[in-house]
Amino acid sequence: HIAVFDLNDFSIVWQCPTSQLNLGVKIPKSVAISAEGHLVMAYADATGTSSGWIGWDITNKSAARVKHETTGQIYRFGVDVSRDGQRVICGGNTATLFDLTKSPPKKEVLVASGSEVKAVAISPSAEMVAVVDSAERVDIFEKPLQPNGARYNFDMGTDNNLLHSIQFSNDLKSLLCSHTLAFHLVRLECNEERLVLPSHADRGVPDLRFSCDGTKLVSSGANGTVHISDTRTGDLLSRCDEFGGNKVQSITLSSNERWLATAAWDEEPDGESLGTRIPIWSFPKFELMSVVET
Repeated sequence: HIAVFDLNDFSIVWQCPTSQLNLGVKIPKSVAISAEGHLVMAYADATGTSSGWIGWDITNKSAARVKHETTGQIYRFGVDVSRDGQRVICGGNTATLFDLTKSPPKKEVLVASGSEVKAVAISPSAEMVAVVDSAERVDIFEKPLQPNGARYNFDMGTDNNLLHSIQFSNDLKSLLCSHTLAFHLVRLECNEERLVLPSHADRGVPDLRFSCDGTKLVSSGANGTVHISDTRTGDLLSRCDEFGGNKVQSITLSSNERWLATAAWDEEPDGESLGTRIPIWSFPKFELMSVVET
């Protein structure tokens, strides 16, 4: 099943019965939801050779709005929905963009190479799309989108390294692609100038966030550190290592940029779990304001 919860009271506002996953599926593997909470996209792993993406308008209790069969492996960042819920990009053996303002949805194939699509992202304005294939090549497309007309591309050169994140900044001035060894920060306003920043954690960087104005990048480390960097220069602005060396799994920044929440997995020296702590810090000074224990 796939469910959507209301975070005010944690009630279920929508759920998809297995009967609607009608591609012969057995496991929903990857899910995304639009910013206004209307469109839900899910990838379903099929029992046969065909798998696919299905999208629902949860304000309409009828059948699925988007159906797209594909082949190839699906990765963590294999789907993205534009903020207005009008466009969806899906990975698989190709990158396929759907325009949901059309009925039926208009479909465009952006990448149809021999490499599977590893990650996709739509910019906040829906004017640009980024695609990463399994050969670690990054293509950036700009509207009007052309199937073989990427505005810019580069090779991350990261064979056998785990892709951690792909995202546009809110101001559309930067694109971030990060993996185990480094961050690739593409400055879209400066003729695609690319900064390559070494990872500050040898075990990887599980989560990254742009500040609202796009000038800062917050990154969590598997070695128990959180860094704030300048996206224009790559310089380190501040650092917090108050996590006892435990992996900082997830971070989130408040919309007013006053608070930063970090989720770290606490362990005893013998490896016994102590649960998860969520410290809330002032941003960007890292003054501890509160701690939530889970």
